[in-house]
Amino acid sequence: MSRKNLSLLMVVFAASVVLIAVNFYTIKILSSTRAYINGESQYSKGQKDASLYLSAYLQTEDTADWTAFNAAISIPMGDNIARKLLTDHGPDKEITQGFLAGKNRPDDVPELIWLFKTFHKVSFMKAAVKIWEDAEPLINELNSIAGNAHAKIGEHRLAPAEKQVTMKRIGSISSELSEKESAFSEVLGNAGRKINGYLLFVNIFCIVCILGSILMFSRKMIRHMSISEDILQMKNVALTNSNIELDTLLHSISHDLRSPITSMKGLIELISTETDPEEVKNYLALMDTVVDKQNIFITDTIDFFKNKHQHASYTEVNMTDLIDAVILNNRYTPAAQGIVIDHEVKEEKVYSDELRLKMIINNLLTNAIKYSDIQKPTRIITVKTNKIKDWFYIEVADNGVGMDKQYLGKIFDMFFVIPGNQKGTGLGLYILKENVEKLKGKIEVESELAIGTTFRVGIPC
Repeated sequence: MSRKNLSLLMVVFAASVVLIAVNFYTIKILSSTRAYINGESQYSKGQKDASLYLSAYLQTEDTADWTAFNAAISIPMGDNIARKLLTDHGPDKEITQGFLAGKNRPDDVPELIWLFKTFHKVSFMKAAVKIWEDAEPLINELNSIAGNAHAKIGEHRLAPAEKQVTMKRIGSISSELSEKESAFSEVLGNAGRKINGYLLFVNIFCIVCILGSILMFSRKMIRHMSISEDILQMKNVALTNSNIELDTLLHSISHDLRSPITSMKGLIELISTETDPEEVKNYLALMDTVVDKQNIFITDTIDFFKNKHQHASYTEVNMTDLIDAVILNNRYTPAAQGIVIDHEVKEEKVYSDELRLKMIINNLLTNAIKYSDIQKPTRIITVKTNKIKDWFYIEVADNGVGMDKQYLGKIFDMFFVIPGNQKGTGLGLYILKENVEKLKGKIEVESELAIGTTFRVGIPC
């Protein structure tokens, strides 16, 4: 391959890596921002409930209302403890305890800590933290008012006139806090919109680089194919197939990479006029889905080119270590939660291409995870290896949604997607088949709707 062609492929690879990296960190930032907005809703509910229970306690002097007040006020106070520790570079364990006391979801806490530590000096986060900090004296005042009132009620010294003044101040504090809570969400919402704008720009730039480089690469390949008539005659079939494949790839990339941009632009237009925080979160979730699908397509495209241009390299492979690594890489993904992944290795060592074996098993495992049946109480995926005579076999079976038998003969075709399936790109199983063929192997599939699917890959030893 000429240096120019290699340079073009490097541009495609570099642009894809940049796109994936930008999308990853953008999604991480948006997810962390969502966690703070969700935490703010808990904070807001806690302080409003505390105000209501304290007002009720002043009227009824019922200890149940006092207990309810303490439970509610502990939520914003827990968040305030976490903020102080973050500002003072306190230990993560104590910060986590503060956030948990503030009723934040446990799986959101690492993102809350990460966003604060990473962006506390950036304008949007600095503004949000300042609002958070300014609200703290009001929470402390509310708690102090409650303590004084509780003491006087216990001694029967709280006069009716003092009750009225205290309740009026409680209402004033609640109103001030509500304004700050709304401002906090608004700051983070605006930050999310700006980040989406930056993401759109970077996506367009990287996609133009990818499409332009692939187009130039295709043209160069076509020119080289016309240099020698003898070479054209000897490799006519291979080159024809290559041209069809590249044309199909270009058409799909131009469509599948452009569609998410259109979707993102539409969502950005909607979110720019939306004032309801819940609707903003819904739009952010939709954007997250769009970016995820685009990320999958780009990853499949990179795997496609990697597989096309890499020769097989044979070494001794420890299958237990390899399968354990693949399962570990997938076990903690969101889609894999609740799925039992088991493996049975009867052939410990095999002499083959380790990278392609890993890609084959990873493709089969991620496919089984993607199409698991969430309606079933128990979801199971089993990975098995065995050796029969001169063949080494890999089997991945699941009890997922399964496939209609009429499509089993087409699922390995490039860009074929079963009608109604919104999860696939049509490249995954095609790349799987290519990897198996590179190792001179064979692949079989059995599937039944609502029962599950089993893939068997045989590779000559």
